Parts: sequence; C-alpha cells; structure tokens
Amino acid sequence: AEGESAERTFLIGNDGGATLKVTSFVVGGSSAFIIDDISPLTLEPEEEVEVDVTYMPATEVDEGFIIVLSDDPVNTEVQVDLTGKWAIPRLEIDPGVLDFGIVPPGCQEQSTVMLNSVGSSTLVIEEISLSGGFVIAHMPVLPLSLEPGEASPLQIDYTAAGVGVQSGTLQVESNDPAGFVRS
Repeated sequence: AEGESAERTFLIGNDGGATLKVTSFVVGGSSAFIIDDISPLTLEPEEEVEVDVTYMPATEVDEGFIIVLSDDPVNTEVQVDLTGKWAIPRLEIDPGVLDFGIVPPGCQEQSTVMLNSVGSSTLVIEEISLSGGFVIAHMPVLPLSLEPGEASPLQIDYTAAGVGVQSGTLQVESNDPAGFVRS
C-alpha cells in the first residue's frame, strides 16, 4: 500500500584469493529502490557482506538495478537487477453492463454480476448502492473482503414498472485506489 516499504538483501562475496575492494554502488532505473551506500568496502578472501535494498513503490511495477563497482580483475562491474510490484487491490465488475431485455410491466427478471478481486492485495468493499428501480436481492455483509482471484456474486432483481427503457447505476466503494466503480 501507499507509504509502505519492503526490504530485501543481496550478498557480495569474495571468492578469490586476494583482497577485494568494492569502490561504489550505482543505483539506476526506478527511484523506488534505495540502498545504504557502504562503499568503499574491503572483503578478504571467502568473506561476504549483506547489502540491504529498500523498495518504496512508485508505480504498480518498478524496475531498476544496482551496479557494484570493484577492483575484481575479471568483473569490475556486476549488475543486480531489481523488480518491485506494488500490492494493489483492484475491483472489476463483470459484466460491465446488464441488459435485462424486454420485461413486461409488473414482471420480474434476475441477473447476476460478479465482484472480482483482480489486484495483487486484499480488496475490501465498503459500500454497495443501486439506483433506477433495480434491487440487490441478497446484500452481502459489509465490509466484504476478497483475496486476489476471489469473486462474490451480486444478484440484481428488476421489476418493470412500466413501458420504456429504464437504466440504473451500480456503485461500489472499495479500497481500490481507482476509487468508485460504477456499472
């Protein structure tokens, strides 16, 4: 979520027979990745050191790299690729439009929409409302939490009050950063 961070570690090791001097670290790509600059760093043979990388999401998917510069006679530059994915809740309503077809006055039709959690973190639905003479047959208990990949059916009932086209709006309020979803 926004304002949160994650930390991961990578190892730098000296597999050679002589002292290795790491002269600097260069961080590139996304500004979402931060390291504490611990250079210059001297590693004796067979010695290892952990380098902490902090990820502070800037976009839904961030990519970057760290180049480790050293006096290694074979690999003076070693690149460590970085990828971070922001865990974002996303709501999808399927279908996006319900068409009840021709319903004679006084008759009722039912249809179902699915509230799908298509993001990468828990979707929390706080409020559901419906307008235009349509009724939610069985309102789920709110707040409703859906894990990524989960879905919840929402049965919509429509009773034709007269002749002509009628329309309504389903509005769902959730923790999806895109805000309200209307269908």
